[in-house]
Amino acid sequence: MHNGSKNTITLGRMLNQTARLWRHILNIRLLPYGLTDATWQPLLELKRQNRPMHQKDIAEALFLDKSSVVRTLRNLELQGLITRVPDKNDRRAHYIVITDEGNKRIEYVLKIASEVENEVVQKLSDHKNFRPLLEEVYSVVKDISGHYRI
Repeated sequence: MHNGSKNTITLGRMLNQTARLWRHILNIRLLPYGLTDATWQPLLELKRQNRPMHQKDIAEALFLDKSSVVRTLRNLELQGLITRVPDKNDRRAHYIVITDEGNKRIEYVLKIASEVENEVVQKLSDHKNFRPLLEEVYSVVKDISGHYRI
């Protein structure tokens, strides 16, 4: 925390607000592609994993409530961006598979996300150390969070 200022903000809040603002920028730029934060995040996770996933695994990976993921996946399926494939080992479960159209949409997300990142990094005075420092902060926070499972 920065001492002596009336506008003190914790590091956690600053990171949270930065992430919210970043997602807001992405959401605005992705509107023409019919994508929002809620819809592109599961697509991106499927692309990252490069394999079909159960919806509970997608929810876990994104730190989201299972019920909100169900609604999102239903919308993605209606748009033809994912399909559900029954799990042969568990009749109650389905694998979520990204479609060719879903892969095309996620390419827009990655392109626009890269543009936003470049725009931000170019305005930083010490941009060479920004990403490694942020990766280190992320790693430490992720490690600490591992001690606090609900």
